[in-house]
Amino acid sequence: METLAEERESARRLKGGLASARSKRFELTGPIVGIKIATYEIQGREASMPLAPVNGIDLYYELHGSGPTVVFAHGAGGNHASWYQQVPFFSRFYEVVTFDHRGFGNSIDANGLGRGGFVDDLEGLVEHLGREEVALVAQSMGGGTCMSFTVRHPERVTALVMADTFGAMTLPEPFHSVQQQRSEATRGLSQLDRVVSKSLPVRDPA
Repeated sequence: METLAEERESARRLKGGLASARSKRFELTGPIVGIKIATYEIQGREASMPLAPVNGIDLYYELHGSGPTVVFAHGAGGNHASWYQQVPFFSRFYEVVTFDHRGFGNSIDANGLGRGGFVDDLEGLVEHLGREEVALVAQSMGGGTCMSFTVRHPERVTALVMADTFGAMTLPEPFHSVQQQRSEATRGLSQLDRVVSKSLPVRDPA
């Protein structure tokens, strides 16, 4: 049985290390004792990763389990691995889909669409997988992606969970004005630079 410190280290590696891992094989077990979250074998080849050619980019995704499809959309501070605690549980009953929004994790924003491409990316992923209906679970930034997909395709969404998000919602004043000002001030920054302080790489190189 892992100690609390070992569990935290496993979580840290899973959340932050997958995008940069190459030529490694490792197994990680999370807080749910005895359930293997994932075994990754990355050999430095593009073909070794599940990539969906959608909306002008290669979108990274993962499939776990079987059953009705549930898609998990991460927030600005994460990637597909943000759902490391949810995957082992929900994959017992559902087909769980996790993915990296463009500009995050293994999904390179090759054509520079940024957040403006998120909804089309999700639509392309669902089409790539050949799923007629999906349930959507959104956290923070992922709320805009999933709410907009639901508005566009209500007949294809069996359930929508909005967690810790203002995605696709209009904020009351003065919050709306502050949000607009910050959006304008950070418009020219990359997705990463928008959410991570400049001092983070110095404080935590890993």
